[in-house]
Amino acid sequence: MRKLLVFLPAVLILSACTSSPERVATPIPTASVNEVACIDFAKATVPLLDAFTGKENVNDVWDAEMSKIDIIGLAAEGQVQERILGFVADAPKTGDIFVYPEAREQVNEMVDAVVRACSAEGYEILVNQFVVN
Repeated sequence: MRKLLVFLPAVLILSACTSSPERVATPIPTASVNEVACIDFAKATVPLLDAFTGKENVNDVWDAEMSKIDIIGLAAEGQVQERILGFVADAPKTGDIFVYPEAREQVNEMVDAVVRACSAEGYEILVNQFVVN
């Protein structure tokens, strides 16, 4: 009986020291393509609309930002993609935006359409919009 009592603690100690538990890698969550597109679209509205109050050439800034937004749209999927690409295709010309409040309102409505598509997928974004007088 004494041999068993000495042997049992030795087995327990050795079994606790012999192997370490397997490490399981914790997956790092990655953003979906639409989450990235929504965030990037929101960021792109800042210089896009600020171009009308800045000192830079509005047409150059508008064209450059619309090109970026087009790339953002091409990377998106589903309704988010459709809304972003629709914005790029149907946005009024810069001259119209300067002159006509309706053109500024049209841009706001198109931006809102993208915001709604992003929201429907669970991505809440804040965007810049024109003040319409």
